Amino acid sequence: MSTTPTNEAEESDAPGVFETNLHSLPLIARGKVRDNYAVGEDRILMVASDRISAFDVVMSEPIAGKGRLLTEMTLFWFERLQHVVPNHLTGDDPESVVAEDERELVRGRSMLVKRLQPLPVEAVVRGYLAGSGWKEYQASGTVCGVALPPGLQLASKLPAPIFTPATKAEAGHHDENIDFERMSELVGEPRAREVRDISLRLYAEAAEHALSRGIIIADTKFEFGLDASGKLVLMDEVLTPDSSRYWPVEEWAPGKTPPSYDKQVLRDWLEAVRIDGVPWSKSPPPPKLDPDVAKQTRRIYEQARDLLHPAGDVLPPPSAQIAALERALAAEQDSLVADGLRVDLIVAFARNGRLLEADRAAAELRKRRAATPHSVLTIRMNFAEGVTDYFGGRIKSAFDKMQRAYLLARAVGSDELRAICAAWLAHVSWNNEDVVSTAAFAREALARARPIDHHARARVSLVLAEVLAISGRDDLAELWTKRAQRHAAALSDWGAKSALAYNLATTSLMLLRQEVLNGIPSDARSETAERTRRALHSADAAFGVRDEMAPLQDAQMLSLLGRADDALKIYLRLATSAVTPGTASERSVWLADEAWCFSRLGRHAEALSAATKATAAIDPTTQVDDLASIH
Repeated sequence: MSTTPTNEAEESDAPGVFETNLHSLPLIARGKVRDNYAVGEDRILMVASDRISAFDVVMSEPIAGKGRLLTEMTLFWFERLQHVVPNHLTGDDPESVVAEDERELVRGRSMLVKRLQPLPVEAVVRGYLAGSGWKEYQASGTVCGVALPPGLQLASKLPAPIFTPATKAEAGHHDENIDFERMSELVGEPRAREVRDISLRLYAEAAEHALSRGIIIADTKFEFGLDASGKLVLMDEVLTPDSSRYWPVEEWAPGKTPPSYDKQVLRDWLEAVRIDGVPWSKSPPPPKLDPDVAKQTRRIYEQARDLLHPAGDVLPPPSAQIAALERALAAEQDSLVADGLRVDLIVAFARNGRLLEADRAAAELRKRRAATPHSVLTIRMNFAEGVTDYFGGRIKSAFDKMQRAYLLARAVGSDELRAICAAWLAHVSWNNEDVVSTAAFAREALARARPIDHHARARVSLVLAEVLAISGRDDLAELWTKRAQRHAAALSDWGAKSALAYNLATTSLMLLRQEVLNGIPSDARSETAERTRRALHSADAAFGVRDEMAPLQDAQMLSLLGRADDALKIYLRLATSAVTPGTASERSVWLADEAWCFSRLGRHAEALSAATKATAAIDPTTQVDDLASIH
C-alpha cells in the first residue's frame, strides 16, 4: 500500500476535488465517485474524486479529502484479502502514467488497474438486518429471496451472513435487489456460485478483523470483473464507508439502529431536509450540502480508517518491503553493501513466510562469500539463518545459529550485533520456557545495547514485559511494554518493525487478559484495550497475510471485548485445522479462553471439557500461573 501522507487538517479546509480533467490521458467515464482514464489498451487509471453520493444521487459539493481516504482503505483491504481472490491492481505507480503537472492531483487518490470485463451485478453480503433488507423482512420475512427466521429485530445479527445481489445502476438511478436465480440468469449459474462463495468468504474475513477492532460490518458490496482468461477478479473499491455499513460494537444492540462509521449521517440529513417545505424526492438535483454535515462525514470516514488501520501504525505491506529491498539491491554497485542487502532480503523473506526463498537466498549468499569471507557479514548471515529457522519452526537450529552469531560478535567486539543477537536469544529462550537463559540473555542485551540500538532494546523490552505479565507484575509489564513501543516507533527497519508489531500485540493481549482475570472494571481497562487494538492493527499491517497465530490473537481480543460467540467460532475452526498453532503455553491459554467463552454462553459441559484440555496442555511444575488462571 503506497499512499503519500497528507496534512488532513489543511485538506479538510480545502475545497475538495469534485472532478478531474487530466490532459495526458483520455477519459473513459465518470462514475459516482471515480474518474476513469484509459492507459493503453489494457490498463485504466482510476482516480477517486471527493464526490459523494446517497440514494444513488451524487451531491453537488465534494467532501474534501474523501477520495484519498477511500483509496487508502481500499488498498489496505486489497492487500489483506489478496489470498482469497486476485484484485485488479497492476502494481505500477499511478503517477508514472500522467504528466508531471498532474502527479500531485492523482497522488494518494488513484489506482492503476487492469482493464476487465465487469460483471453486471453487485455482490452484496449482509451479516445484520438493516436498510432495505430490514424493510423487506418486515413485509415478507425474506431478504432478496432468502428466507430468514421469524422474530428478528432491526439490526439483529443474522444466523449466518447472506448473499443478496443487486443490479448495477447508471448514475442517477437506483440499484435493484435481485435474487440468486435472477443473478444466475445474468451471469450463468457456475459464475454466480463462484461470486457468491468468494463474496461470503471476503465478508467473513473482513468482519472478523473489524470485530477485533471494535467495528461491526453490517453489510457491504463487492464488484467483480473477468480478465482476458476469464478468471474472476475483485475490482473497484472494497469495504470502504461508501460501500459498507460500519457500526461500533459498543453501541450495537438489536432493536435500534446504531450510529455508523459511514455516510449514514448524510443519509439522515437528506431524509430530514426540506426543499420549499417538502421532503427531497431522492432524485436529481440534490439539495445544497450543509458544510457541517460535510465536515462531520469526513470525520466519520477518518474514524473508520483509524480504527481499522491507524495511519501512524500502518507499515508497508510485505510485498512493498521485499520489493524495496530488491530495487535497492539491483541498483547497488558495491559488492559488500549488496551482500548486506541480500542478508536483509533473507530476513524479509523469512518474516513473511517465504521460507524456501529465504533458504535459497542464504545458500546462494554463502556460496558467493565462500572465497571472500567477511566477519560482520558472516555474523549477520548466521543471524539471518537463525531468524529463518525460527519462523520455520526449527527452534533448536534457530537458537544454535543465533548463538553462533552472538559468539562471533563477541569475538570481533561488536556490541551492536552482540546486543541484537542476545535480545533474540532471550526471545527464543522464553519461547522454549527456559527462564534462566531468558534472564541471562536479556541482561546481556541491555548491557550491550546503546540507547540508539532500538531493535535490540525493543525486542528485549517485549520479552521482559511478557515475563513480568506472566509473573503478575502488571505495573512493571506495562512499563516495559511502553519502552518497547517507544523503541519500535524509532525503527526505520521495516522487517524489524513487522516482527516487533506481532510480539507487541501478543504482550498487549496478555496484559488485557490479566486485567480481566483480576476483575478490573471495563472502564478502567479501556486504555489497555485501546493499546491492544492498536497493537493488533500494527501486526496486521506488518504481516499482510496473517500467520498461524494471528487468528488466535483476534479470538482472544473478541473474547476480552465480550464477543464470546464470535471468538468461539475462531477457536472451533482452529481446533479442526491440520496444524495446531502455538507453544504448549499458548495452547493452554487458547483452550482456557475457549472454556471461558463456552461458560459465558451457558455451555457448561463444553466449558469443563475445554478447561480439562487446557490443564493437560501445560506443565504444572513450571506453569503455575497458567494453571491458576485455568482453575
